Amino acid sequence: MKHKTKSILDKRDDDHTQLLNNLTVLIVDDEPMIRTLVKREFSNYGCQVIEAENALDAAFILEERKIDVVISDVRMEGGDGDELLKIIGPHETRRDKGPVVIMMSGYSVLTSDQAEKYGADALLQKPLSVKLLPAFVSRFLRARLAPEASR
Repeated sequence: MKHKTKSILDKRDDDHTQLLNNLTVLIVDDEPMIRTLVKREFSNYGCQVIEAENALDAAFILEERKIDVVISDVRMEGGDGDELLKIIGPHETRRDKGPVVIMMSGYSVLTSDQAEKYGADALLQKPLSVKLLPAFVSRFLRARLAPEASR
């Protein structure tokens, strides 16, 4: 009988799976291929993934559904990511109950500081490895859970 041993990478994947499993992720990007790649990656971790083509579509979804994580492009036709950030609201308004918000951009006039000021948890520059997004999101989820554990 062979025993399967887990590598350190498998352990990290297990940690991400526990944090991400059953979360609802909203992907906002006007490029269908980006949405498909990100959706596939988060679906592998047991997330329910919803797609929106722009900030306006995302705003309707955010009104109707509880969203745990928003991953959004900054520049899009039909409503930019900075408009979406204004809709979601700053950290102080969302507290720990609002979604984790990750913005992505290949060429943005929005700086990391501005994105965080508007309420994003992070601004990532494209091109980026989609495979790293779950680990990146898990880091922010862990940070949010840390204050609860100390209560």
